[in-house]
Order: sequence, then C-alpha cells, then structure tokens
Amino acid sequence: PWVVKCTAQIEAEDSTKWSISRKEFKTLSVENTLLRIREGLLKGVELRWHDVTICCRDKELFNLISGKNRPAWSSVIVVEDMCSLLASFPICVVSFV
Repeated sequence: PWVVKCTAQIEAEDSTKWSISRKEFKTLSVENTLLRIREGLLKGVELRWHDVTICCRDKELFNLISGKNRPAWSSVIVVEDMCSLLASFPICVVSFV
C-alpha cells in the first residue's frame, strides 16, 4: 500500500505514476518524504506534465503539500518550492484519500 501516489498526464495517451509505500514512509523523515515528492515534481516539470494528481493517505503530509499547515522550520523551503512546482502545472489536484 502507498502513502503518497502521483499520476501525471504527459501527452494525450502517455502517462506516468510513482508512489511512496507505507513501509518506505515509516523509514523516512517528513522532510525526506517531502524531498522525494519534490524530486518527482521537478522531473515532471522537465517532462512537461500537464495534468497532475497527488493523493495522500497521511493527513499531516496532505496538509503540508496542500498548504493547509505551516511546516516546521526545517521544511519551509522544501514546502514552498513544492507549492511553486505544483502551481506550474496547468492542472493539479492534491487530495486526501
């Protein structure tokens, strides 16, 4: 099972997806999880994704990614950068499932 899953449309018939598993999530700090998500989004900008959906099963992580909670000082720059990356996609949805 996953904790974070991202799906993205690249072209009309081409899509990609990646996820962070629950097991992996338990071994990573919140900051490292955010960095992993940021790396995926950077790749998406390079590949010109245009329709991005990020699903979270962890409420704290969802609140950070969606900008509903203020991050700890150690994660502020990563969260701000992620929000900027998310805003660069023409269509982007972040949801808690």
